[in-house]
Amino acid sequence: MYVSYIGSSPERVWEALTDAGQSAAYWGHSNVSDWQEGSRWEHRRTDGSGTADVVGTVPESRPPQRLVTTWSAPRPEQSARPDTVAFDVEPYLKTFSELGRPLPQAPWEMPGRR
Repeated sequence: MYVSYIGSSPERVWEALTDAGQSAAYWGHSNVSDWQEGSRWEHRRTDGSGTADVVGTVPESRPPQRLVTTWSAPRPEQSARPDTVAFDVEPYLKTFSELGRPLPQAPWEMPGRR
């Protein structure tokens, strides 16, 4: 599990994950889907080729709190089974060095941490 603290609202983080233009600016790949449960999604290159380097499905989508996607290679022979990635978006503050103020409590004491 990886935890990142982002100084933004859950709605803006959700948009950054699911908006093709914003994800392209961050990753150099556009996250493309309608983001409905059961839908397909693709992580497409921004070089104009339309090549998807990662593909998967959306098993769970609860804007703006939770997005679960499967990740696999675009051709079945390249991947034994898909990985599952879950984004749980919760409203907490960023770190002291980024915002000039500390987190309201130790990260391991925050509710909802696994």
